[in-house]
Amino acid sequence: MKLSFGTKLSYGVGAVCDNALYMLAGTYLLLFLTTVAGVNPAVAGTISAAGSIWEAMCAPVVGFKSDNAVTRFGKRKPFLMAAAFPAAIVTSLLFTAVDASQPVKIFYYMIMVILYWTSFSTFFVPYLAWGSDLTDDYNERTVLRSYSYFFNQVGMCIGMVLPTIVVDYCMNMGKTVRQSWQMVGIMVGICGAAALLICSLTIRKDDVKDFKKPKRKKQAVIKVLPSILKGYWSILKLKPVRLIIGASLAYLIANITFSSDRVFFMTFNMGMNEKAISATLLMITIAGVATVPFVSKLGTRFNKKDLFKNVMAVCGVLLMAAKFAGVENYPVMIASCLLYA
Repeated sequence: MKLSFGTKLSYGVGAVCDNALYMLAGTYLLLFLTTVAGVNPAVAGTISAAGSIWEAMCAPVVGFKSDNAVTRFGKRKPFLMAAAFPAAIVTSLLFTAVDASQPVKIFYYMIMVILYWTSFSTFFVPYLAWGSDLTDDYNERTVLRSYSYFFNQVGMCIGMVLPTIVVDYCMNMGKTVRQSWQMVGIMVGICGAAALLICSLTIRKDDVKDFKKPKRKKQAVIKVLPSILKGYWSILKLKPVRLIIGASLAYLIANITFSSDRVFFMTFNMGMNEKAISATLLMITIAGVATVPFVSKLGTRFNKKDLFKNVMAVCGVLLMAAKFAGVENYPVMIASCLLYA
């Protein structure tokens, strides 16, 4: 089924929250915890890793609840609406530096990280599934993902490029570094919440006017958890699924490592200031946006699996070559970042 331009646009806007929150935490959380909040680096890494593990545990639970939801707004939309305000609040609290002892700081940021990734999973899993629900046309789904990818880059700009600009601006206005980072959390949180609300409130395809909720016994997640795990285990027996999961894990590990270390590298190895870092990250984002129409066109003309495999292989080889050659100057660093983008 063909989707209207408005539906594609609205769905794409939701991806702003996805990448804004993901890139903010992936790029700046460790930097914030260690250099602003004063958390021990090893502990900060543990907190960050715990959040990623928690998010992975939340995903199947949210997926189950979303698949079995019966509401007047469909299966997916309520989760996006429910996550909007909590995501905004928790994002601002996560990037708030607290004056407390080290144990209290550890407890505070561990709780905030868990709440952060809980709110992230609450909208992210249903959001991805909603794209498949909106249309069963294979090519139309590809186009829909292109819209999503475009707004992903906007979210990347908000979560990765703007923070250093905001911090620099706020500090020039006389704010402390702590106040500046708190403003970053508030700004990104509001942008993410707005994106979720725009996406969910402007798509009415799944809305039911004369909705009557069917009477059925509610299933507690804890009671059906064994059957959920059994279902996942049966799926894992399929070789294609294992390959996809393996590739996804490899990508996530690489992405988290690259994103979190990039700002450290630019700051301490390259000696770049906030403005130079922002300009570089903006360049990477623009490059990503510029490739959207090209990649979308290729995706409809060629086999997606072969296209993905070949492009990733070429970029991977070139990045490894950059590693062994050494990234010791600005042009090589830019080239490496653009390849990754």
